[in-house]
Amino acid sequence: MHRTKGEAILLRREPINEADRLLTLFHPARGTVRLVAKAARKSKKRFLGALEPCTRLEVEFVEIPNRAYGRLESSDVLAAFPRFRRELPALAQAAYACELAGLVARPGEPAEALYAWLVLFLTLVDQDGPDAATLRAFELGVLDRGGLGPPLDRCAACGRGLEPGARPAFDTARGGALCPRCGTGTARPVSLGTRRTLAAARRGDPPLPPRIGFSRQALQESRRLLGEFLGYHLEQQPRTRRYLDQVCPEVA
Repeated sequence: MHRTKGEAILLRREPINEADRLLTLFHPARGTVRLVAKAARKSKKRFLGALEPCTRLEVEFVEIPNRAYGRLESSDVLAAFPRFRRELPALAQAAYACELAGLVARPGEPAEALYAWLVLFLTLVDQDGPDAATLRAFELGVLDRGGLGPPLDRCAACGRGLEPGARPAFDTARGGALCPRCGTGTARPVSLGTRRTLAAARRGDPPLPPRIGFSRQALQESRRLLGEFLGYHLEQQPRTRRYLDQVCPEVA
């Protein structure tokens, strides 16, 4: 058995039977971990208030070789993020962020940078409220920390640097921005303003500032481009993305 203690984000909770729950946690050193919380509905001592999705927890769990699920031993709340419980747009963004990070993280593999990025985003949404521009910066950061980030200052096909004033194209299958020479066929044109805004969001200092200066065009283009890029590399669209689009389009 492998016993682990430390903090984690609860990504998902599912019922197994009347008493037990199946949990998906994101742990910085263990990636995504699936655990059974035995008697979760009845155990007020171990789990009271500490099994809500999108919550930052201090946990202890055991992973058992050759078993699909480990076992959660204890859980305490480090950050409850109260805005998520009272505002639907904030909860919808948080749920999408958690699902996206969980899809990029790999089971059993360290993902400290991605975990810290998710904690930063959840904290910002809880403090300042949801915002579409900040969500774009989060998506780009998830891609970067998962080793999937598209190049924005050079051509993804030939490697040449993009001219400062050039309007690039963007091709998901070929890996990102393309120079005018390579940007033919299925590549989509992208405005220079959108490329510059995404590049500024990537090098943001501090990261994820409360309100990033996206124009309306940059928001629309980056939402489409990053959504396609994520879907292509993850080979699926997060379910919570569709919910966010339908219920809270103003912050999607």
